[in-house]
Amino acid sequence: MATMILAVMSRATLGHTGRPLKAGGTTVFAYILITGGALLRVGAPLGLVDYTLGMEAAALCWAGAFVLFLVIYGPILFAPRVDNPAG
Repeated sequence: MATMILAVMSRATLGHTGRPLKAGGTTVFAYILITGGALLRVGAPLGLVDYTLGMEAAALCWAGAFVLFLVIYGPILFAPRVDNPAG
């Protein structure tokens, strides 16, 4: 679910600011972090990894993905549109 939320936020940001709808490498890495965090979150209670380590790593992956989104898309959201539709 969080991967979908991140993808929709990315697409909406790019579309509403007049940028091409193409995910960059860092954005794809954020998607991978979210998915990895979800897998760790499921795997830890199942005993696939140490529970404490797995949960902490999942939290770091999850938070890291959203921090990456903020770093990448924050400046884009505060900048003017690149296609200048008003002029």
